Amino acid sequence: MDAIGIASLVIAGCGYTAAALFLLGLLFVDVTETGWRIRAPWR
Repeated sequence: MDAIGIASLVIAGCGYTAAALFLLGLLFVDVTETGWRIRAPWR
């Protein structure tokens, strides 16, 4: 595989990782008018 193919795979992998972390963050954090509030589902 050439360098362009490897670079595109790395960029795509970083994008998917960032999207997954963003979706996980939405599950655990509520955005309120006063700012960020951590929502712990185990409580």
